[in-house]
Amino acid sequence: MTPVIRGVLPKVGFSSTISGVVCDAPISSGGLGVLDLFHFMGTERTAIMLSQCWQGTPIGQLFITSIEELALDTGLYGPLWQQPYHQYSNWTSTHSLVYHACEYHYQNEIQIHIPHAPLKPKRSRDKSIMDMVAQHFLSKACLRAINRVRMLHEDPKDIMILGHWLSNAFMKYIRRTVILASGTNNISNNKNDRLRRLI
Repeated sequence: MTPVIRGVLPKVGFSSTISGVVCDAPISSGGLGVLDLFHFMGTERTAIMLSQCWQGTPIGQLFITSIEELALDTGLYGPLWQQPYHQYSNWTSTHSLVYHACEYHYQNEIQIHIPHAPLKPKRSRDKSIMDMVAQHFLSKACLRAINRVRMLHEDPKDIMILGHWLSNAFMKYIRRTVILASGTNNISNNKNDRLRRLI
């Protein structure tokens, strides 16, 4: 967007270094009334999502499916719109229109609510694995590796946290994945020793 504006403004008689605030402001307020493509795309995307989902169109059903896929990818309990974007964006896939909509909403403090099937605990005292993992690992590589294991695990019920215990099979995958992601399989330190003690 910036290169386009810098190329066009001199041709219509304005400085290419003029403030973006002046460019975006409406003509009635003394601005140039230049359409901000970034915000136009972000707001139109949100408006289309809300409209299509509310009307229950085939496109709206595709949006709902994408929303539920992202909710599954976050691994967090509750509606997607209530989840902390700054947290789950560290491990979720970014190849989704809904993901970029959530990013735009987070950056511009926009709140929406489109009903969808959320993740829920299956048993009493269940806790979200990714919520617990995010409290102990800050590396995006480790978080994404653990989330891949969670998503690809064959038996979903075995990857839920019951109290403080995880299935041994899942913990073996977690230990192996984290150490491979950190590239320190043969190095002995407090972190790796703690991971090895998981099994």
